[in-house]
Amino acid sequence: MPYCTRCGKPIAEGERCSCQKTGLHFDFSAGNNYVEQFFGLQDQVRDPKERYERGMKIIPDNIQPDEGEKTIRQYDLCTLRSRIKFMRAEGRLQVTNKRIVFRAKGTSLTGPTILQQEFSISELSGFQINKNTRFSLLDLLLAILISVALGFVGQSIAAAMLTGSARAVLGTLAYLLGLAGFGLTLFLGRHHLSKLALAALALPLLFAPAAALALTGSVGRAFAVLLNIPTLFCLAQLLVSDFLFSFKPNLDFKVCSKMGSGVIHLRCEPGGFAGLGAMINAAYVGYNEVLPAKDTDRAITEIGAILSDVQKLGDFAIEKWKED
Repeated sequence: MPYCTRCGKPIAEGERCSCQKTGLHFDFSAGNNYVEQFFGLQDQVRDPKERYERGMKIIPDNIQPDEGEKTIRQYDLCTLRSRIKFMRAEGRLQVTNKRIVFRAKGTSLTGPTILQQEFSISELSGFQINKNTRFSLLDLLLAILISVALGFVGQSIAAAMLTGSARAVLGTLAYLLGLAGFGLTLFLGRHHLSKLALAALALPLLFAPAAALALTGSVGRAFAVLLNIPTLFCLAQLLVSDFLFSFKPNLDFKVCSKMGSGVIHLRCEPGGFAGLGAMINAAYVGYNEVLPAKDTDRAITEIGAILSDVQKLGDFAIEKWKED
C-alpha cells in the first residue's frame, strides 16, 4: 500500500491525500519557524555555508570553468546589505587566467538572492577600491530612538526610587547605579551602541537625585552642582556615542573596461535615506550598503598586480599568484 510523502498516511493507489488537497501545509520538523511558514517567508536553507556559499570557490563550486581556465585567487570582498528590504549577501571576487568574477549569494524575506558579474581579463584596464566611512541617517535616527526609549526607562526607575519614605537612601543608590553605568561606558572602546545605551540609562539616574537635592536648600543646591558634574560628562558621552554610531564602514569597488566604463561597480552613495532614495550609483545592484569584509585590504594590495601580470604574462602568472 502506498503512503503519502508528506504526512505518511496510507492511501489507495492513485489517491491524493487529504493533506495535499488544502493550500495550507506546515512542516512541524524541528528547527522550522511556523510564523515564517504561515506568511510564506521560509527559507529552507539554514546552513550559513549554503546561504552565503561560505568556504566555496566561485569556480568550480558555483560556476563551471571555461576550457583551460585555472583559478588564481579569491577574496571575501564585501558584505551587501539593505535593512529596509531585509536583504543581506556576502560578496566574493575571484580572478582566473581568463576572467574576473564577482558573485554575492544572500538571503531576503522571500528567499535566496544571487548577484553575479563576470568579464574577460583581456577587456579590463584597471580597478579602483576605496575603503572609507559614511554617515548613515538611518543609524542616527535609530540611535536617537534607543536613547530616548532607554532614557524613559531610566527616568521611571529614578522616579520610583525617589518616592516614599526611604527616598534619601534609594536616591543615593540610584545615583551610584547611574555613576556605575556611566563608568562602564569608559571601558567599551568602539562599541558605540552599548555606550549610548548605558549612557541613556545612567543619565536620568544621575540627574534626578541631584535635582531632588537642589530643592532642599542652598546647601543642597551647592552639593547638587558637584553631583551634576558626572551628569554633564554622561550627557556628552551619550551625544558623542549617538553621533559615532551613525558612521559606518563603506566600500567603493569599481573594475573598468578598456572603453573607460565601469563593468563591475559596487558603490553606496552618501545621500538618500536607508534605501528609500537613490543610494546606489549602480542601481541594478539592489543593495544600499556595501561593507568591507575580511579580505578587502588584501584585495586592495593584490588585484591590480594580478590583473597586470595575467594580461602581460598569461598563464605564466598563475604560478606566481596561485593560492595553495
